[in-house]
Amino acid sequence: MKGLGMENKRSLIITLLTTTLLVSFLLFPTHATYGGVSLNEMMSPDEQKRTGVDSLNSTQKKALESWLDHHFEPKEESSLHKKPLMISLNINNGSKLELTDGSLYEIDPGDHMYSSLWLTSFKVLLGESGNAEYPVRITNLQTGTSVNGRAIPKESITEEDSQPELTPKLKSDKTQKKPKAKSDKTQKKPKVNAE
Repeated sequence: MKGLGMENKRSLIITLLTTTLLVSFLLFPTHATYGGVSLNEMMSPDEQKRTGVDSLNSTQKKALESWLDHHFEPKEESSLHKKPLMISLNINNGSKLELTDGSLYEIDPGDHMYSSLWLTSFKVLLGESGNAEYPVRITNLQTGTSVNGRAIPKESITEEDSQPELTPKLKSDKTQKKPKAKSDKTQKKPKVNAE
């Protein structure tokens, strides 16, 4: 380093530090080895798009994951959040969902367009939504979409909810008379008195 100018020394040091950091990222990925943050596991595709995480390249994502690992402690989750459940009943075009553990959720009306398409065979994962009115986030593991809901008692299912929706029948116009079928008019024969 003795024969190098000041600019060249600075450039060499920056290159060495950058290379060291890059190699350590590639050789020792903290999120995979130590169970740290993985943005792809923590965030649904919709959340990644909303927050801009989807536009990060893989190096930027790893740098963000590493920064989160070092600056934040993961929150303890209940066992309910860790175990995937399945939808056992999709009620009234996605306005309510019953899960295989017997729990029932009323879905945020703004999310019905998603939940109405969910089938009973889909696995879901529960989490916190951050929405005070609908505090439970229900993530469909098949499609990656999430909806917000709130737990409601089973008694909230009405008879109307349990009936399958049928295509409404057309109402007939009762004021319109139906034409009568033509019948052969038989003439009455006069009675003959037998005397």
